[in-house]
Amino acid sequence: VPITAQTIKQMMEQVMNLPTESRVMIMAPVMKQKKGTHKDLLEKLLAIGATIAALTGVSLGEGKTGAAGIDSATGEYYVYQNDKVPAAYHGTGDIYSSVAVGAMMAGKNWKDALRIAADFTARTIEVTLDDPAKPWYGVDFEAVIPELPGMLK
Repeated sequence: VPITAQTIKQMMEQVMNLPTESRVMIMAPVMKQKKGTHKDLLEKLLAIGATIAALTGVSLGEGKTGAAGIDSATGEYYVYQNDKVPAAYHGTGDIYSSVAVGAMMAGKNWKDALRIAADFTARTIEVTLDDPAKPWYGVDFEAVIPELPGMLK
């Protein structure tokens, strides 16, 4: 599927048009500052066949951000929040998804994968923000890679 800006409805239509046994991972910013709507969106993703649905950038309180997910098999809803770092950089969604998938491939359950990815991503933003010679574009994730094995334990 080409990478383009799409509404939630357009994304849902594309997913609905996939063959029944398709496996899909959608990683896209779909809402900002809409309290309480993330759980509704997670349930809609389950309704179209996701086994586990997850969203990032979920904030349940001032100064907090993290991820939320739901498991279709158990109905278990999970939210992980950490302190929001007062900065935003390009590429953090890519870093988050790479770490989350890597954690699951390393045997972590989906909740631990969400937590590890959120913590790693926040740490890359902190390190970049604290560096006076910070990159002009993106985060300095390479500086934090040595911490990742410890996060995966």
